[in-house]
Amino acid sequence: MLQFTVKYVIIITMNNFEVIKKHGSKGREFWYAHELALALNYTSLEFIKIAKVAEKQCWKNGFNHRQHFFTDIAGRVMLSRYACNLIAHLADMNRPEVLMARTYFSILSQKQELDPQDANHIENYNRTMFRSHITDSNRELNKMVDSVFKSDPQLFALFNNAGYQGFYDEMGAAEVRDAKKLKPDQKILDHMISTEMSANLAIAELAKQEIIFGKKKKTANQLIGIHKKAGRRVRESVVRVTGVTPENFPVPEKSVKEL
Repeated sequence: MLQFTVKYVIIITMNNFEVIKKHGSKGREFWYAHELALALNYTSLEFIKIAKVAEKQCWKNGFNHRQHFFTDIAGRVMLSRYACNLIAHLADMNRPEVLMARTYFSILSQKQELDPQDANHIENYNRTMFRSHITDSNRELNKMVDSVFKSDPQLFALFNNAGYQGFYDEMGAAEVRDAKKLKPDQKILDHMISTEMSANLAIAELAKQEIIFGKKKKTANQLIGIHKKAGRRVRESVVRVTGVTPENFPVPEKSVKEL
């Protein structure tokens, strides 16, 4: 099962969710529930449980849930972008497909037309949430490669830099820091919009899955290549969905620590 999941993650990207996106007669985006369940690798029963919780959460958040969870004339359940985003954030993040969904729908939320105050609230929430997940994911990734790099700090630095280079078109951490005009004591990850954060989280998760795949122990150069490849694949997905290259993402006014 693990082998299938890892291969699946390497092959698919956030484009899965773009492919199954539909448009109504007025151009409104929606996703069929059964197709989203398949994309998330959930059974029907698993998905229904999460969807019911998401529908209740939609109502608690002050939205008309019937505008986000509705049916067509054939009785098929249709989900708005907001409903899909709720479901993605309620689903199990340990599943790689769910991580991709969170990243994809977070990116779409950046493009959604919202009241400025609501948009700012959602953005701050997403940044805080993704920052916490990135910390945990990077810690796990570093533990996985520690035995290979612990005797060579310079190679370990190259490994960490490789993810940035893949995602930011060969720009390493130093170049990204300069581009964001950050001070030496400011952390790059604290100064990203949620779309950029979720993408960096996806890089770490993809790298972890690729390292796990296969029985042979990876060499230092192989690990560096894996990290860079993960960054490149996520970059391709982000550019395809947003039309913006990562190095051109805006820099938020406040650090995550200030939220």
